[in-house]
Amino acid sequence: MKKWIRRGRTVAFYVVVADTKPMKRSFSALEGIARVIEVHHLKQKVEQHELVHLFSNVGFHRPTEQSLSIALCSRINDYHPNLTKEAFDSGTIFTTLSFQGGIRTMAKEDWQLFNSALAPINEDELLFLLGPDKEHLTPLSLEGMALLEMVQTVLPEVLDKRPLRFALTQQRLIEALLDLLPPSEQQVLYWPLGSLTLGETLMNRLLPIATLNVPVVLHKEPNTKEYLLSLADEVEQKDFVASDVVARYLHAYGPTDAHSFANWAGISIAQGQRLWESLDPTMLEQVLLEGRLAWMLASDVSSMTNGSQIEGIRFISSFDPILKVPYKRAYTHGKGQYLELFESSKHDNLVLVDTKIAGTWKVQIEKEGWTMLIQESGTALWGTTLQELHKEAHSLESSIGSPCLAVNVR
Repeated sequence: MKKWIRRGRTVAFYVVVADTKPMKRSFSALEGIARVIEVHHLKQKVEQHELVHLFSNVGFHRPTEQSLSIALCSRINDYHPNLTKEAFDSGTIFTTLSFQGGIRTMAKEDWQLFNSALAPINEDELLFLLGPDKEHLTPLSLEGMALLEMVQTVLPEVLDKRPLRFALTQQRLIEALLDLLPPSEQQVLYWPLGSLTLGETLMNRLLPIATLNVPVVLHKEPNTKEYLLSLADEVEQKDFVASDVVARYLHAYGPTDAHSFANWAGISIAQGQRLWESLDPTMLEQVLLEGRLAWMLASDVSSMTNGSQIEGIRFISSFDPILKVPYKRAYTHGKGQYLELFESSKHDNLVLVDTKIAGTWKVQIEKEGWTMLIQESGTALWGTTLQELHKEAHSLESSIGSPCLAVNVR
């Protein structure tokens, strides 16, 4: 583009060169949500033989056994708990401790990806994971990383003979640490700290963190709600790149950013940035999400533009992995519903219709079976028939263990 400027008797001429840099692709949060639903296999259910494939995104982080069963019912045609039992028995999937709290079930081949890759490599990263409990390191004359390395050293010995409950594993760890600590500090671990000792308080936090480097599997103790900890058999220790966990996260939740990745992983922003920056930048494409900068795997961008309409009803738990997306507000019908569902202490099961949360659901057990009670929220249920809701409710029967008698909407 040419432009003339007259200044007195002289005429100045300059050329403005147009910016040839390609414009960033722009997407709405609803387009992102539609992609996440599809990636997490909620758009179309898979067949029974594809069960293990469902764990290939980010696994299932859950506080209860039933939330996993609900998640699989909403993703597999004619799901039955025996499918999961067979996968556990064969060793293709297993459950381990999560340093974020609760437990995590994943494909066995992904153990290093979701554990070793997130292990702290310096004192600052560890202190963030310890949270307020980091102050309890002060009475000991060693850094947190040194104590963590001791725990990782003795943990295989503690679990070598037989599976142990979490509390007993803590006690055995404290006893084993006594041989590694100087006499002047051995009694520090037994200092009272509320209803626990200082050692028990530290082990509460350090044991799950130690399992990031020591493969530990959880087994349900028969006839109880307790889990037993044991060393995982034959977990392949293979070469891996720490940035692979970032790539897996981006595929599961992109468009997103490093800050959201750190929040999802439960690590510090600095550790999240370290892992994020280790990813090959040629794998990324910068886009705009609701006008803000975000990133996707370059190989996933086409799925945002080529995806088909998301339609269908799914009954999910409040711990379903699709709710870990950083822009989950797009699931809701406004601020009020968002605050009610996601900013309160409640953990209600959710009704997902197409791409919107239509309400909450719970089960009322009766003599001959159970009734699903749906509390409508928003407008997503409008146009949905009771027959459609009842058909999908039947998919939960194997998880609950009895037939669905009726669906009531309030």
